[in-house]
Amino acid sequence: MKHIPYQQHYNVVKKIFAACDVITSSVTHANRGAGAREADTGGASSTDIARLGRWANAHLYLSYIWNVPLEVLLTSFM
Repeated sequence: MKHIPYQQHYNVVKKIFAACDVITSSVTHANRGAGAREADTGGASSTDIARLGRWANAHLYLSYIWNVPLEVLLTSFM
């Protein structure tokens, strides 16, 4: 697999977002959150989402998955 330089990745994604009228401050990182939310909506467990994204569960909920019951959020900090 060939890797592309960060700046090239940034420029391509920024151009795509601009063409779709998407405004974000996290150009190259935006898809991580979208992927986590899509996996959550699709029924993936928070443990699997966190493992695949290499997040601690609490960080996953605070940064990427916003539709979380309060009880789940509180137990993530215990």
